[in-house]
Amino acid sequence: MCYGYNSDGGCQKWEDKQTWREPDEVFERKDGRPNMDNATFEDDVIYGYSDCKVRCWRNCNCNGFQEYYLNLTGCVLYL
Repeated sequence: MCYGYNSDGGCQKWEDKQTWREPDEVFERKDGRPNMDNATFEDDVIYGYSDCKVRCWRNCNCNGFQEYYLNLTGCVLYL
């Protein structure tokens, strides 16, 4: 029983559904200039793109994210 796909591309189970997200919400890759005043930096080099995506998805205030380092690790979450 799925309502959509999780960050790993697999089936999201009903019991795992985030109550603050709508079933039709998805991540879309976009270019822009986010407001750095509301950014949270997670500089852990073990975090990759999918880790950042999950951390953003689980935070109901997160509007977007990007990798922190040039080697595409760490996270900048835009709240």
